Amino acid sequence: MKLLMKRLIFTSVAMVAALFLDQATKYIAADIQLSNPLSNDYYIITLFEKLYRSAGVHFFLINVRHYFELSQLVLRVVVLPLIGVYMVYYVMTRKITSMSAFIGFGLMIGALLGNAVDIVTRGYVIDWIGCSFFISSAELNYAINVADIIAVFSAPIILVSIRYAQRRSVVSEPAHIVSFQDESVA
Repeated sequence: MKLLMKRLIFTSVAMVAALFLDQATKYIAADIQLSNPLSNDYYIITLFEKLYRSAGVHFFLINVRHYFELSQLVLRVVVLPLIGVYMVYYVMTRKITSMSAFIGFGLMIGALLGNAVDIVTRGYVIDWIGCSFFISSAELNYAINVADIIAVFSAPIILVSIRYAQRRSVVSEPAHIVSFQDESVA
């Protein structure tokens, strides 16, 4: 029980750290001149741009309000929580006690709460880290925030931790030793 409490404390610390980092960066990013995604009025602060012939990449800061459509709300309100419930069920039934898995859970929960706080308090999510990849006329643009980055990087931490814990438990389980000696002979 003490081990579980220790793991839950680390999970809570990771969750609060992720939530604080996300909200602090959004507070700072809110000072960037606001871009309007419904028009062509985008105010961009370029960080890095690399061009090679007709292809390239462009990293930039931008303050964009992402309002959610019904499909995105279903994803964030129904699908992601169901995945989270399944992951918690899996960890509890398999009795996984890996510290890194619990820290990964804390980071992911904090990241999801970071965007949820924005939806509840503002009605939109501030995305401020932008990237654009382009080849000739094809272009891929997106804007993200720290919560998105933390969520993406916490998932592999959780999966690798669970896999490593399973592998370690299989190796550490003692094999049944079969003795072929007849006890009556001794």
